[in-house]
Amino acid sequence: MNYEKNTFKVRMCDTKGNTIKGKYLVRNEEGNSKKISGYFEIEIPRKIYKDYDSFKLTWIDFYR
Repeated sequence: MNYEKNTFKVRMCDTKGNTIKGKYLVRNEEGNSKKISGYFEIEIPRKIYKDYDSFKLTWIDFYR
């Protein structure tokens, strides 16, 4: 089954778990890109993991 783009809540976190605003783990400093240490957290709706034994999540990294 396929789900719409906004079915899952995604947030960026720093290495301590604090939410980071924006879309990418990169920031611009004086024209240079700097990587931000962190990760993406994806909230899976309860219905998906209650109704199915397993699921596959496909992630497309458009930034790179």
